[in-house]
Amino acid sequence: MATASFDPLSFLMKVSPDLLTQYAKHKDIEFKTEAEETSEELAEEFMQTLEKESEDKRDSFWLDVWEIDEMGTETASETLLNRAIEQGFDVNEAGFQKLKNSKERGMYFYLNFYSLFTATLDDYNIDNMQGWRAEKTVSKSYDQIMLNIADLELGLKEIYAKEYKGKNLKIKHFEKKGRVAFIAFIEDFLINDITFKQGALNNKTPRKPVFMVYFLYRPAEGILEVKAKGGKKRIQQLKEAFIQHLLKETPNIQDAIRYDFDRIKNLESLNFPIEANDLIESVVLKGLRLFHNSTKSRLSIDIGNIAGIGKDPMLESLKRMNINLFDYMVTQFKIEIIFKQPRKGRIPRVTTTISYPNGCDLKEREIDLKVRELLKRWALDMF
Repeated sequence: MATASFDPLSFLMKVSPDLLTQYAKHKDIEFKTEAEETSEELAEEFMQTLEKESEDKRDSFWLDVWEIDEMGTETASETLLNRAIEQGFDVNEAGFQKLKNSKERGMYFYLNFYSLFTATLDDYNIDNMQGWRAEKTVSKSYDQIMLNIADLELGLKEIYAKEYKGKNLKIKHFEKKGRVAFIAFIEDFLINDITFKQGALNNKTPRKPVFMVYFLYRPAEGILEVKAKGGKKRIQQLKEAFIQHLLKETPNIQDAIRYDFDRIKNLESLNFPIEANDLIESVVLKGLRLFHNSTKSRLSIDIGNIAGIGKDPMLESLKRMNINLFDYMVTQFKIEIIFKQPRKGRIPRVTTTISYPNGCDLKEREIDLKVRELLKRWALDMF
């Protein structure tokens, strides 16, 4: 994803003259170039042209290239292409094959399939988020809850009004595989930015930024997951609002333990059964974080690249260190899953760290959903 250190000049140096000319025409920017290849000179030429345009056009450019850069990765551009083909978009195969890198492919989809681009951008960001906080709640169908989105907007406004936020608030939603994603766009309170106006420094430019709150709901399982800033209390308020206003149930937040740390503690009996259609090469328990029952000391163990599979390398390490797990509380464990080599590309692998009571760093990609499925099969995920 793009970050605060995003460099537009570096981005432009990866985009062809033809695509930059198409973008300029699309945004009504007066840009023509004699350049035939990407280069630093071409990028600087475009930036000089942009400086002659209005402030609104410059601001629009920054926002556009930020998003295009986010989708200008190998994985993201492949996602865009696959979805375009699945949804029957008329992708110019010959033209697409001429694109030289993922930044150009991101720009191509922005220019030619904007609705697909923006929908995939939200979806892709959700897929790559970590740090969700889950709650086991009731199971309700998609059709049962869709009529209640306006009520959820009002419920969120009640929460944020106490902080003088959320006067304007809108929720977008879209279905994913076995899940529904909700993104709440919430207007923050007024701030003053430092800006330049016609070359003069102005340190009192009023602005109301927008921040986001994310919900994932799995209807079949009745699992709600939330990602937002504000700490544990705010997450609880957001869970309660979702349950009360969207699911139309009485909130009873338990913050229950989701993962079975006692099962990890009973290491001798722990197994990671896999099936042929899982297409898995190996599963290894890579790490533990322990809390001593008596001394209250903490201990972290990471076996690194020691040969072996399953629990065996960890058992050997604990034996060498003369550690009896029954003297400790397991507060974190780490599992590495290596999938079979595909026909091309990198060997897919996922290393997930699970922390007491219900923290998990898995994302929402297809490969992460497979790992979630395995955690349930191994009776480590109790939701």
